[in-house]
Amino acid sequence: MPKILVIDDDREFQDFLGFLLESEGLEVCRAYTADEGLKEAASIKPDLIILDVMMPAHLEGLAVSRKIRQELGMTEVPIIMITAVAREALGPYKIVPDDFIPVDYFIDKPVDPRKLVRMIRDLLKNSF
Repeated sequence: MPKILVIDDDREFQDFLGFLLESEGLEVCRAYTADEGLKEAASIKPDLIILDVMMPAHLEGLAVSRKIRQELGMTEVPIIMITAVAREALGPYKIVPDDFIPVDYFIDKPVDPRKLVRMIRDLLKNSF
């Protein structure tokens, strides 16, 4: 069973994702802070990470994604970054993943459950 780590400080959103992903046959591990997320990632070695861009601590999602890739060496683990700010902050501009922003996909909040599940299935096609 593929293991998904969700790093997000919003407990209601965590509950939503947990219910959605577990109903798809995925194991969901949760972290509510950036530091917890980094510890969990190192400990459980997830198959995929869902990461919020905005967190109320000293590390925000972009820094966490870099640490996961560089310090933990998890270069092959797909990362989906969830953001509520892309549309408002960027207007007509698009953020695209690259070396500076080491994630595989960005997805806007509110999350379309079908789109998220399709994205996860595509990224984990060999796992479930």
